[in-house]
Amino acid sequence: MGKALITWWTKGIGFAIAKKLAQKWYDICITYLHDQENADNVVQELLVFWVNVLAIEADSWNENDLKNVFDQCDKIDVLINNIWSSKSDPKEWEREDMFNHHLMWTVNSTELFISQLIWEWTIINISSIAWINPWAWHKCMRLEAYCCMKAAVNMYTKICASKFAGKVWVNAIAPWNTLTPSRNEKDKESIAEHRKRNTCIWRLIDPDEVANITYAVIGNNWITWQIITIDGWEVARWYEKNE
Repeated sequence: MGKALITWWTKGIGFAIAKKLAQKWYDICITYLHDQENADNVVQELLVFWVNVLAIEADSWNENDLKNVFDQCDKIDVLINNIWSSKSDPKEWEREDMFNHHLMWTVNSTELFISQLIWEWTIINISSIAWINPWAWHKCMRLEAYCCMKAAVNMYTKICASKFAGKVWVNAIAPWNTLTPSRNEKDKESIAEHRKRNTCIWRLIDPDEVANITYAVIGNNWITWQIITIDGWEVARWYEKNE
């Protein structure tokens, strides 16, 4: 049916999207960082859908790695910008790193993708409701940078959708807290009361739910320029609470 590149994660949202697209007969390119054993397991899981699967070790912090990914993954139809890097511990991030890295590597991967443009393609940027729901109450400057960065990614999404209209469909998916492998039991307990008070679903979002929305957007050429929120009404409840 086509070929999709999902950047930087073989777990959580990235893997869920890869699995969903493989089920729909997309060949898959997916990148990983250091954890080759997990990447090999992901490849085996996706091969059961009778598609071609390629896992490439790459760090989105490294420009050569990014170029190498696109050199190996030719004729891509779908790009999922799901940025991450070796600086996985938030304590290591400076505000400038948080903002520049996440935004600029979305820009850089998109530009490399567009440079290979041959036919009509789709780009999905993985965003967050942090762009509309400020997390300043955590009193962490890195999270303030994160909120601003996601807002910038969303604006870049709209710019690309307008600039390449008719050739490339560009949207962003903005989920709330998602049940990824990085969430341990302590994390779940710490946000339990928060999600009860601030959403209508009273639980974390499952990565498969994000993947289902992503596939629906990819398959509809009438959807572009959109920031699609998946939050269980969390944003509306937040504004209600703070009126």
